[in-house]
Amino acid sequence: YGIPDFQFALNAALNLPQNVISTFGIFPNPFSNNLTVELPKEIKLAKISIFNELGQVVFIKENLVSSSKFDLNNLSSGFYTYKIESQENLYSGKLIKK
Repeated sequence: YGIPDFQFALNAALNLPQNVISTFGIFPNPFSNNLTVELPKEIKLAKISIFNELGQVVFIKENLVSSSKFDLNNLSSGFYTYKIESQENLYSGKLIKK
């Protein structure tokens, strides 16, 4: 059930070349207070945006580097979506705050 490689499917749907796709990590998920984002080494700078269930931006951080950790203690428990943008790639997905 579902899509085993969501990023591959998203890039295919957006007609992005598959050879520029790199893996990244965002963990833990579900998270309590802290969230870590690990970007591929070829991405020099990126921006993360986190949205609540209403689509409102609740967190933005620009100038992400290879590994960044964020304190999201101020967010309420619930479901969130995220978008990580760089010049090379676009990643998106879902997060759960305990």
